[in-house]
Amino acid sequence: MTKLLDQDRARTFRILISDGSTILMNMVYVEVGHPDYEIFGAFLGGCGGDGFFHQKDFSITVAADPADFNSVIYSPLDCSRLIFEIESLRSEFEVYDQEGVLVGLSDKGLEFLNLFSDFKGNIREAFSHGASEDFIYDIQDYWNLKFYKD
Repeated sequence: MTKLLDQDRARTFRILISDGSTILMNMVYVEVGHPDYEIFGAFLGGCGGDGFFHQKDFSITVAADPADFNSVIYSPLDCSRLIFEIESLRSEFEVYDQEGVLVGLSDKGLEFLNLFSDFKGNIREAFSHGASEDFIYDIQDYWNLKFYKD
């Protein structure tokens, strides 16, 4: 089965915010389609809350089930497949214990944080080239992230 992200790898973006080894926000999103593109993403707030989002025509939908997205490009099944692929990328930066509890950043996450981060007090924010913090603002009021960016 062809991965949906293989077609759009160049437009995949990451955002990681940490206070050291603790993840405050881990987000991956991808832009698909051209010229009228849609954005699909997966996020995790380290203190709780995770989910998925979809943006089309500057309108954002945040949901627990990506099949709920109203995509012009993908069927509900393909939305779910795409989000699964995006979520797999997101989880590359996370480490879980045997009970499935998030315990911190993976080596790959720490490497990303060290390569791309800026310090905001004791908080480190890392954005891949071209990533927009607008998506944090867009979802933080609609989902229980236990993380808020001013």
